[in-house]
Amino acid sequence: MDLFDVTLEPGGILMTQLLAAAFLGYAALNWVGRNYAVPEDVRSLIVANFVMNAVGFVVILIQKLDGVGNALCWVPIALYLVFALAFGYSLAVKSTYEEPTMRTKHA
Repeated sequence: MDLFDVTLEPGGILMTQLLAAAFLGYAALNWVGRNYAVPEDVRSLIVANFVMNAVGFVVILIQKLDGVGNALCWVPIALYLVFALAFGYSLAVKSTYEEPTMRTKHA
């Protein structure tokens, strides 16, 4: 966390490791769901990713505005925002996940 000029106590290190576990869980969920063809299944993945990125954006932005970290903290803020907007757009425009060209499930 030196890169962001943030020091962590043991409790903070634990929470960071739990966050890493959550990110790995999202990665596994998205990897397994990459071949989903049923729009309801795809929508579930989009909702989960949207919520995670939107909440992450709000949380890290509040912390940055409270003076936590250095200027590099704006990079993850921007990334959370971009991904939240992308997944939000996908939720708003159903054609992004209901296209007939999507892969089909294999039996």
